[in-house]
Amino acid sequence: MMQPKYDASLLFVCLGNICRSPVAEAVCRQYVTRMNLNIRCDSAGLHDYHKGALPDSRTLKNAALHQLDMSGIRSRKITVNDGNQWDYIIAMDHSVYEQLKTQFPAQAQPNVLYEFMAFNPQAQWLEVPDPYYGTAKDFELVYELCVSTMPWIVQKVKSAML
Repeated sequence: MMQPKYDASLLFVCLGNICRSPVAEAVCRQYVTRMNLNIRCDSAGLHDYHKGALPDSRTLKNAALHQLDMSGIRSRKITVNDGNQWDYIIAMDHSVYEQLKTQFPAQAQPNVLYEFMAFNPQAQWLEVPDPYYGTAKDFELVYELCVSTMPWIVQKVKSAML
């Protein structure tokens, strides 16, 4: 079966792919669908701690509060092949970004590897904090940062598509 052709592709990456990057993926899918854009969205983790698992139960609970569709999202580890398959590899925090630069040195250039919050010139946060050891408020913050930054990310992608 042939893969559909996309105008652009975005891969969001955090540590285990159960808290932050799945939210970014779901928010991205929702946003590009609403905007009628042909952009592929996915997520991965640096580690395979939770390989094949659903997003964290607290992530799912927060997503349900916002009618955010997380269906089909399963944890996976970023692979060497991912380095060549994505137009944008977007790290959820600076630590993940630095590890990705080491793992994918050829992609550590300004047009492939990015930090999530760097897209948002109005951001008060420098990165999306990991909520794993936090409270429901921390999971809500992840959602809010993803929603407020996604228009900036998509605008950058759309501009590059022209």
